[in-house]
Amino acid sequence: MKRFLQASLLVLAVALGGALVGRAAPSFQNGLVTIRGTLGAISGANPVLKAGGQQIVLAGQSPYILKTLQDKRLRGQELEVIGTRSPRGSFVVQRLYAVHNGQLYRIHYYCEVCNITYNEPGHCYCCGRETKLQEVPVQNSSQ
Repeated sequence: MKRFLQASLLVLAVALGGALVGRAAPSFQNGLVTIRGTLGAISGANPVLKAGGQQIVLAGQSPYILKTLQDKRLRGQELEVIGTRSPRGSFVVQRLYAVHNGQLYRIHYYCEVCNITYNEPGHCYCCGRETKLQEVPVQNSSQ
């Protein structure tokens, strides 16, 4: 099974060509692949990442990741996504970062009134106001 997963990731890596970040071949550490591209319009219910001349349909490993990927404020933004390919052909995102000038940023949402941070876009549970998108620089290489 592990060899099948590695072979599937290799096929995905070859198909994506230059979309892999910082490597000529994918890293098989924990079976995860890193892709850098631009978040595009939503295809059906799922967002797409434009990378290596292709559009990769994205899915979230958890609901908050999918909601973040569907945030219209991130459309056109360069992102780095880390995850695996699903049997259905989409790329299941486990972690994502915004990219500005090659620097990675964590994405979260913040209510300035209540001083509460959230993992997904939406309204503050306390005051009901729309949360603001915030991108915080990643300080170390372990991310």
